[in-house]
Amino acid sequence: MSVLTLRTDKEFLKKLDSLSRVRGKTRSALVKEILEKALEQEGIFVEQATLAMKKGKKPDVKINWEAIDKELEKSSPFFESVEEAMGYSRKRIWRKK
Repeated sequence: MSVLTLRTDKEFLKKLDSLSRVRGKTRSALVKEILEKALEQEGIFVEQATLAMKKGKKPDVKINWEAIDKELEKSSPFFESVEEAMGYSRKRIWRKK
């Protein structure tokens, strides 16, 4: 079995630990379960979108914008400004594959 390493902040880790205790699972098992569900949903969406495009139609997508707005209100930006974000991205080392 392969290993996946995930870097996260302490607050996220606390939430993950709390949920894993409630569900009686290890961190690893919980993250694997959540990722499997997300990948399955993403796969279903991609299949539906592909079929719709083949038929010349728009995919049937329902988005809960209110839920997205609420999540955004609770979050805080990683960078203070666009300039700071751009400065960070310029410091990255890009390599040709």
